[in-house]
Amino acid sequence: AAFDDAEDDLRACEKRRRAEVAAKVRANAERFRALLHEADLEAEVTWDDVCEMTHIMQDERCQALTAAQREEAFGEYQKERLRRARAAAKKAYGTLLEELHAKALIARKTKWKEVVDTIKAD
Repeated sequence: AAFDDAEDDLRACEKRRRAEVAAKVRANAERFRALLHEADLEAEVTWDDVCEMTHIMQDERCQALTAAQREEAFGEYQKERLRRARAAAKKAYGTLLEELHAKALIARKTKWKEVVDTIKAD
């Protein structure tokens, strides 16, 4: 029975240690994504481009992660940035349509081919 109790304690201790390590990695990844956000990278930047940016790669927030963890955090950063860009574009497009409707340049039954040149000009 004592052996089983010791084995259970060991498993619980290992589980806590793994949870602490995972929490630390998540926190470091969040700090690295904050660094990328501060750098205000352009949307077209690739991971290879980031690897060549010494001011990012030498930062302690970057050094706290392994290469694979950095690349994964960058991928998450890019996904979030793309999601925000799409949401902003969708909102801008809706605003444009509202403006065109208010100016009576489009109506409910307006066909795309009738308004495409107006939208392209804007």
